[in-house]
Amino acid sequence: MQTKLGDVVPVELASAISASASMLGMWERLRPSCQHSYVKLVAGAKREETRKRRIERVLRMTVDYCARHPESRKASIESAP
Repeated sequence: MQTKLGDVVPVELASAISASASMLGMWERLRPSCQHSYVKLVAGAKREETRKRRIERVLRMTVDYCARHPESRKASIESAP
C-alpha cells in the first residue's frame, strides 16, 4: 500500500487501515500531506508498543479529519461514475 505521494505505508498501519472498508475509504479521502505525515509518525516509532499506540492515534485522526471535512466525502461521491 502506498500514499498518494508514493510513500510506502508500514505493514502494521496498512493492515489496520485495510481491516475495515469504511476506514480504507476514509484513508483514501485524506489529503496527500496528511497521509504522508501519518506514515512518518508511525514509521518513526522504534518500540513496538509506541508503534501500536501511534497506529491507534492515526486511525482516530483519520476519523476526526473525515468528520471535520464532510466536503471531501461529498466530492468523492460526486466524482464517482
